[in-house]
Amino acid sequence: MAALDRHDLTVHMDPLPRVTTDIRQLWQGGHPKEPNLWARFDQVGRDHWLGPALDHQEWRRPDRAAGSTYEFDGRYVTDEAGFLCALGEAVNGPGGYFGRSLAGVSDALCGGFGATEPFTLVWRDHEVARRCLGVQPLVARPSAFPELLAFLRERRVDVVLE
Repeated sequence: MAALDRHDLTVHMDPLPRVTTDIRQLWQGGHPKEPNLWARFDQVGRDHWLGPALDHQEWRRPDRAAGSTYEFDGRYVTDEAGFLCALGEAVNGPGGYFGRSLAGVSDALCGGFGATEPFTLVWRDHEVARRCLGVQPLVARPSAFPELLAFLRERRVDVVLE
C-alpha cells in the first residue's frame, strides 16, 4: 500500500455578520407574513436579507400577466439593497425576491420571478429614495434615483411616482 502524502490546509473565511442570526430567526417559519421586516437592518443586513428571499422564492407560482400593476412601498428605500428588498416585496409579497442586483432584476424581468414586463410600478414615498440613493460614501457608488428610474423604464417598467 502506497504512503499517503499529508498536507496542511488553512482556510480563511470572513465570519458572517451578527445580523445574519436575526435574519435567520425572521425566516424560520418560512416567508414573513408582514412587509418591510428588512427595513430594520442597515445596508449589510439588507444585503444578507436578499439571500433567504432568493432561497424561499416560490418558483412554481406563475408570473402575473404582463400589464399588471405593483405597489412599491418606498418609505425605507435609503440604499440600493433597500430598493431591491422593496421591489421583491412589491412583486412577490412580504419576503419576496426580484433580484439581488440590477443585473438580477434584468434577469427577473425576463419572467419566472413573479412579474412579466411590461408592467406598472406605483412607487409610493419616492422622495425618500430621491434624497438618499446614490449619495452614500461606499467603495462602489450605488445607483442614484434617476439611474434607477432610467433602468426600470429601459426595461419596460412604467414607474408612477406618488
